[in-house]
Amino acid sequence: MKKMGLCTFIIIILVNTNNVFYEAHFNNRPILIDDLVNSLQKYEEWISNNYIINGTFIEDVGYPFYLSGFSELYRGLCLYKSNAYLNKYNEILSHIIKIQSNWTWSSKEVGAHPHYSTHFAKIFYDAYIYTKNETYLSSFINTTLSLTNFYSGEYIYPSYNANFYAFVILAKALYHNLIPLQYSQFASQLFNYSLTYYNENTHTWFQFTSPTFANGYDGRAAYYQLISLIWFLANEEAIQVTFPTFYEKLLEISKYSIALVEKYLLKSGTYYYTPEAPDYTESASAVMYGFTLIDKYFNTDHSYNIKTSIQTILQRQRDDGAYFKTNNTIVEVWYTDNIPFYCFDFLQLFTKPETGIYFLSVGIPISLLILVIFITNNIYRNKFLIKNRKLNNTNENC
Repeated sequence: MKKMGLCTFIIIILVNTNNVFYEAHFNNRPILIDDLVNSLQKYEEWISNNYIINGTFIEDVGYPFYLSGFSELYRGLCLYKSNAYLNKYNEILSHIIKIQSNWTWSSKEVGAHPHYSTHFAKIFYDAYIYTKNETYLSSFINTTLSLTNFYSGEYIYPSYNANFYAFVILAKALYHNLIPLQYSQFASQLFNYSLTYYNENTHTWFQFTSPTFANGYDGRAAYYQLISLIWFLANEEAIQVTFPTFYEKLLEISKYSIALVEKYLLKSGTYYYTPEAPDYTESASAVMYGFTLIDKYFNTDHSYNIKTSIQTILQRQRDDGAYFKTNNTIVEVWYTDNIPFYCFDFLQLFTKPETGIYFLSVGIPISLLILVIFITNNIYRNKFLIKNRKLNNTNENC
């Protein structure tokens, strides 16, 4: 390293992570960002030409759920390309709000479903963080509160994963003091129910009574278990503060789940989904994001799998921007809308370090620099430990 004068400044990026995570992933950052963003920009052209035409939203299989993927697509393009996409972003969000019924959504295939509400809650929260538009914050709160529409007394909606997603959304809202504290009891009920699907011996976490998994635990079940880990790890701070006991259990489940979800991962960085999608392109996005989160929190290295999943997404794109749903010639929006849902969250792990950027003079003695980093990281962690103590008694007994 070249010597620098006392007046020269360097940027020290302090992140809540570890060396393995950055050695495995950070060095490839420019290529990953450029290639993925350009690919998703091409995908937007296909979406714009086929599903959003002159302000009209075309209904296809999976509508309105695929609008959540569209929303995250335009949010990401606003972040990484241009504010020129902002009008369409707001247009999609406004349409989602327009078609809600008591802050729930229905499709022709399955009717109203908590799965839709949990994902729309996420996109409303993301939209508020990006735009600071109070309408989207209100929409997030209303959607979160509406989750009670799917549950009556002791009855829990029999839907794999949706109950856990709902728990996470409630934990996020409670953490930010956006809903009354009594909803922690409802969240606890959802968590405990979702935990009944977890097998302590095999560490599988799936709805074994569901006809979706008639053959038992398979690649599709592993895919959904990975997504459950994503929802936990992406919101671990909120869960740790509001439900510390549940947090510890989820941490244990996550550690045991790593080898399991690895086992069912295909060479293409995807998972088996159905006989019609045995090599499910859309799952590559969850692999890319999920295993990066796993590497960040558990000091593992899945850089090869992550790189492979990115290459699969890039290689399975037609000239018009559409992605193939599997390794063949079939294109369906219902099987590709989740690609942007996780891609931009993945990119933000590299481009927006969570503890910020600090400018320090290189003339500071290295021992002092190490001390500054140590103190900063401990302040960052301790503030959440303080919150833990305050909320521990309140939430653990719910």
